[in-house]
Amino acid sequence: MTLNKDLNLLGGDNTNGLAMLAAHEGSHVADASDWVASGFSSNANPSNYRTEFDAYRVTGNIAEGLGYSTWTETFGKNTTYSFSLPLTQNSNGAIGSMIKREYPGYNLHAFQRNTRLP
Repeated sequence: MTLNKDLNLLGGDNTNGLAMLAAHEGSHVADASDWVASGFSSNANPSNYRTEFDAYRVTGNIAEGLGYSTWTETFGKNTTYSFSLPLTQNSNGAIGSMIKREYPGYNLHAFQRNTRLP
């Protein structure tokens, strides 16, 4: 993920935004850790789609826990996706569609191309 300085997550009182971001990125860390623990097995290396999907589900769950009734993701300056909370099966399709539109290479393995294997 690229942190956008325009989001101003480190300025002001944005504890909720930081919690959601930390949960999202922590989900990626857990996925990568599982891959390492597997001995770098190709079967354990999730696709970009899978790791992003799981991370966005975690983000939505944290947002719900913080009391939000909606949660939004913004890409660039003009594209915003809004999800009603709690997340439902319908949300899964919406999150998946967002990932397919916004993440080129969503079907590639997430960590292998950025990691030198032993």
